Amino acid sequence: MVVGFDLINIVRLESPSHRFLELQSEYFLHDVSKLDVAVLSPPNMGNAIQRENFLSVLSKIESTQCSAGRNTTDFWYFSYQKYMDQLGFGSFWDGMASDDESFNENLKTFLMANEKYDYDILQYPNGSLKAFRFTTQLNNYGNDEGILRCAKSIRKICNQYRNEFNMSSYTPLWNLADQFEIMWPQTLQDLYISVIVMVPIALLMIPQPFCAFAIAGSIFSIGLGVLGFMTWWGVNLDATSMITIAMSVGFSVDFSAHCTYAYMTEANNHFQHEPYVFTLIYQSKNRYHLNYKNIL
Repeated sequence: MVVGFDLINIVRLESPSHRFLELQSEYFLHDVSKLDVAVLSPPNMGNAIQRENFLSVLSKIESTQCSAGRNTTDFWYFSYQKYMDQLGFGSFWDGMASDDESFNENLKTFLMANEKYDYDILQYPNGSLKAFRFTTQLNNYGNDEGILRCAKSIRKICNQYRNEFNMSSYTPLWNLADQFEIMWPQTLQDLYISVIVMVPIALLMIPQPFCAFAIAGSIFSIGLGVLGFMTWWGVNLDATSMITIAMSVGFSVDFSAHCTYAYMTEANNHFQHEPYVFTLIYQSKNRYHLNYKNIL
C-alpha cells in the first residue's frame, strides 16, 4: 500500500494544469525545496572543538539521500570565512576563528556588510551567539514515500543532537510528511474501533453470541478487501481514499448486522431454506429505504 497522493490524478484531463503537471513530471521529476534548520543551543563558533563538532553534524545532514550537498548550503559561517578571504585576511582566519573575542568582533563587521545574514543570527548583548539558522536544498526525494523517509532521516539527526545543539528543521514538505505518517495507523485504528464497538452492540441486540464474531469477521474481511483492491488498482492511501475505507467499514457494519439479525430472527420459524429468502427480502427493503432516504 502506497501512502500519499499524486496531484495529477485529482486534476481534470482537459485542464491546463494537467498538461503542466505532465511536463513537470517528465522534465522536472526531482523538484527542489529549501530546508531551514534552526540551532537553538548554538556552539561557540570561535572555539575550534565546538565548531568542528557542529560542522560534522552539518555534514551528516548534507550527506542524506535527499540532500543536494554542501554546494547548496547557505550558512553564515561559510560566507563569513569567504568574506574575510575577499578582504585579504584569509591568512589570519585560522587564528581569528580560534579566538572568541576576535571572532565575535569581526562578525559585527561582516553582518553590517551582509545584512541578509543578520536575520539568521540572534546574539546576546555581549556579542555571543544565542541562536542561528542555516538553509540547504533537498532533492531526489522522489514520491510521497520519499518525502516521509527524508523527513524521518533529517529529524533523526536533529533529535540525535538535541541535547547538544537543540536543532529543529522545517520545510513545507514536512507538513505533507506528517500527514502521510499518520494515515496508515489512523486507517487501521478506524477499522479496529469499528470492530471493538460493534461486537458488544451485536452481543446485546442479536440473540446468538456467535453472530457478534461473524459480524466482526465480516467487517475485517470487507475492510482488508478494500485495501487489497486499492493496492491492485494502484490507488494510493490518501485523505480521499481514507474516506472510502471509512464508508466501506460503515456499509460492512450495516450489511453484516442486518443480514445476521434477519437470519437469526427467522431461523427458528421457517424451514431449511426459507430463512435465506427472508434475509434477502429483509435486506432488499432496507436497501430500498436507504436509497430513497439518500435521494430525499
